[in-house]
Amino acid sequence: MAGREGVKGLKFSFVDGQGEEQEILCELHTKLKYRGMDVKHQNRIYFHPPVENIAKDKVLIGYIGKHL
Repeated sequence: MAGREGVKGLKFSFVDGQGEEQEILCELHTKLKYRGMDVKHQNRIYFHPPVENIAKDKVLIGYIGKHL
């Protein structure tokens, strides 16, 4: 991702304990590696550490797929 402007596309909506939608920045990511993968466009999992009022003790997964 080139520059901080690109992280805007890494905001994903989650519903909190009150039923309100919240946008969370899932900037952290890991690359999925497997035999025969497209090395140039590796698939990734974008995530955020647990957020108390959304899913206590659970990692929030914002997106699984091609590099954003």
